[in-house]
Amino acid sequence: MAFAQVSNGAALVDTAKQRMQDIDQRIQRVNDLFSDITAATHEQTRGIEQINVAIAQLDQATQDNASMVQQTATAAQDLKQRSRSLNSVVGHFTLVD
Repeated sequence: MAFAQVSNGAALVDTAKQRMQDIDQRIQRVNDLFSDITAATHEQTRGIEQINVAIAQLDQATQDNASMVQQTATAAQDLKQRSRSLNSVVGHFTLVD
């Protein structure tokens, strides 16, 4: 009877050992997955940062272009006014053959 109990106890210990090893392997696999997820998250964060920089550059270029358009419109308006003034002045002159 004692031998049977020892044998059963040994079998239970072996089963427990195997299950603990299985649990350990699964925990390691979960850790590996978390590491992969962390690495992917960092990579995506870097990508998003690059996109943000590009968007900021595009925004700045758009603002610069809008400013240049405004300056060009102002210069065109000024040239239009000067052209009218010049036309008015030139209109007072007459050419004689």
